[in-house]
Amino acid sequence: MLIKRGDKGSQVVEVQKMLKQLGYLKDKVDGVFGSNTENAVKAFQRVKQVKIDGIVGPVTYGLLKQAYQQALKQQQAKLPANTILTPIIKPAPKKVKGTPIKKADIKYIVIHHSASTKPLTWKQIDAEHKRKGWSGFGYHFLVDPDGTITAGRALNIETIVETNTIAAGAQAKGLNLQSIGICFNGNFEEEEPTPEQITAGKQLVRWLKYKILNKPQTLGHKEVVKIVPGATITACPGRNFPLDAFKSL
Repeated sequence: MLIKRGDKGSQVVEVQKMLKQLGYLKDKVDGVFGSNTENAVKAFQRVKQVKIDGIVGPVTYGLLKQAYQQALKQQQAKLPANTILTPIIKPAPKKVKGTPIKKADIKYIVIHHSASTKPLTWKQIDAEHKRKGWSGFGYHFLVDPDGTITAGRALNIETIVETNTIAAGAQAKGLNLQSIGICFNGNFEEEEPTPEQITAGKQLVRWLKYKILNKPQTLGHKEVVKIVPGATITACPGRNFPLDAFKSL
């Protein structure tokens, strides 16, 4: 990863949002890596005592992400429990087709885990779902161990807000036309989700429930069978996932 002056697009938006949250960038977030964004990156690098070149490479990005997540935790600790923060969501790498469903018809948020021995990339999940005969990435969002949220069938938040529709997923048999699926990367039968995943995931669920959708019910994939007889019997999202904490949001 190298994000530098002159670049444009979603990666620049993500960097600018983090710099703005941390107080380094005063300008608006516009997705254009100009001189002010470059100076903000240099200021951050100076504080972190790394090479000051104004370029967001792997080291700077990792430090920026870490600082951003820490700032969010501190911010949330100071705010009332019911405060809703808008999450940073990376756009889907590519569009995945799905039956359009209206926001008003979404009654559930279904929580999943990838059940993989190590975190999978978006493209790996996409390829796995294609092998199952689906059109591609079946979830609406993916939450990685470092707290990064990437859109899946949701494509991007602007599309949902502007069109009031979202592509149906391939993630909860019998409920795909009434639900949004969030996948947490990891195997939570064997391990626990990271604190960063929990923080980002809770922020995403609260925001979806109260800002985007009409207070849908949150449930684990394993609970779908209670609503839809004949649905997949599974342990997903795993015994170590704090499902009750998400259901109570």
